[in-house]
Amino acid sequence: MSTHPLEVPEILTRIGQYLPLWVEHQDEVDLDNKDIIFHHHALWSCMQVSKMWRQTLLPILWYSYDGLKMVDLPQDVITRYSRYFRNFRSPGCHAGPFLSTHLVELTIYIQMVDPPITLKTQKDLIRANPRLNYLEWHGPERLTDLDKDDFIGLKSLHELRLFHWNGGGRRLAKVLGAVAGSLCEFEVSRIENVMPGDLSGLLQRQLDQVQDEDIDAYRENDTTCAVAVTGAGSVAKEEGLVLPYMEKLKVIFDKNPDYVELAQCCPNLRRLTVAGLGHGDTGRLSSSAEDSVDLDGVLRIMVECEKLKHLRFMLDTSVPDVDVLDAWRSQEWGCSRLERLGLEFNYCEFGDLDDNEDDDEGDDEEEVVDEDARYEDKKCR
Repeated sequence: MSTHPLEVPEILTRIGQYLPLWVEHQDEVDLDNKDIIFHHHALWSCMQVSKMWRQTLLPILWYSYDGLKMVDLPQDVITRYSRYFRNFRSPGCHAGPFLSTHLVELTIYIQMVDPPITLKTQKDLIRANPRLNYLEWHGPERLTDLDKDDFIGLKSLHELRLFHWNGGGRRLAKVLGAVAGSLCEFEVSRIENVMPGDLSGLLQRQLDQVQDEDIDAYRENDTTCAVAVTGAGSVAKEEGLVLPYMEKLKVIFDKNPDYVELAQCCPNLRRLTVAGLGHGDTGRLSSSAEDSVDLDGVLRIMVECEKLKHLRFMLDTSVPDVDVLDAWRSQEWGCSRLERLGLEFNYCEFGDLDDNEDDDEGDDEEEVVDEDARYEDKKCR
């Protein structure tokens, strides 16, 4: 007797993936207000057909967890089915516990919704999911130290986004070193107390001030390089960070580490975006009266990041003088493969940072590129 196609789990799984689960909802009053809601009714009804259907469709129903979209569901239901979660996003709503051990993507926003997820529960969730490919982690309202031990088991992490943490005391360097074996994309905002040299180790300008015989450089492992400098009665030891697989870096300035130093840790960097949310620490590329252009820093990136293809600056400032653009254009840049130099001025909207940078043929209206800042074709190609 032949088996009915709907009794074959593989076929039923494929059908279940096409049933509507997350659907767009339009506000009846505000027609411009659209939202995505968790619409589980179709799948839930199918699960009542038989035990086999339930076992097959249950992982599809609970594949993604979004705290805001599922806020009406009881905590005991979330806990019971959390072992099926693969994608997890939450600003609170359910405090846990969560039984998830197979997450692929994890996003923990600032805990603005009651009940919040405690920091301990957040850490436990990260450490229990070594297969994470994507992690976005917003720190607590009170500035909290980054802990390398939270990341050391993430051997498959491809993309990391960190917001509002204390990265001082080489904490940021240790975190990045823990995931250097797989990390390809990194976005950073409001990482405080990172000091010059924390990432790159002993700065080159410091090395130039000592004698060659005073320097003992050696490889510690694949991701760090230790340099010991002795002389004049003092001893300094720093570890330099190397991120060999990093190709995409975005730095949103606000008490963040020097983007030049961070870029230096990425020998295969292909795309760099620097976004400024204000003056002060941000005004490194403005030629206005308030700020000054750090031409040396920009040119260091252009010379040292030889594989860079996309370089983009998004600044909350006025358009710089033509002299600045001429200065960039006149240099013999090392990144001969550069295909696009993007300059956006009077940038201030935080939400605009999530634009689709992967679209190499992006709309010109979305990215203002000053033609005077481009190289002649013969230098860019």
